Amino acid sequence: MKTDRHFRIFPHHRGSALLLVLYAFCSAAQVAAGGLNYSHSYAVVVGITNYLHANVYSPLPFCQKDAMDLGRFLESQAFIVTQVYNKDATMTGIKTAIQNVARLLERNDRVLVFFSGHGVSEKLGDERFGYIVPYEGTENTATLLSMGDLRELSSKLGNAKHQLFILDCCFAGL
Repeated sequence: MKTDRHFRIFPHHRGSALLLVLYAFCSAAQVAAGGLNYSHSYAVVVGITNYLHANVYSPLPFCQKDAMDLGRFLESQAFIVTQVYNKDATMTGIKTAIQNVARLLERNDRVLVFFSGHGVSEKLGDERFGYIVPYEGTENTATLLSMGDLRELSSKLGNAKHQLFILDCCFAGL
């Protein structure tokens, strides 16, 4: 597991472990019992099934559906959800959605950011760098959202009491 001040990167696992973490983060029962007292709960949910450059990034049949399902679940847990799918999930669209939530955040709020789509990594020098691929992303990693970009967006969400980023994408071994 690789960690830094903001992020923990776990090996990709589908199933119960992620659901337990998500349930603990979102549980309305815990909120009602006084275990988690948040003023507001926000989420940005991004799902990209079809990419502009389909010759580079093949369709991912379940990404938008997974994101929509998660969005519905979060709404049932009293989250205010911003949904960004396919053609709207450009680099600007994703950044705008997150920054719009950042403008609303107060000290006792929580925020969840979920991305389901392609991810890539590249080795530069002795280090590997990870990226998520927005709708219009190309093979040029300058057109992608880097983990550094996500750290910067995370710092803009700094007013929140809690932040959770979930990236459902492959990073080719990163």
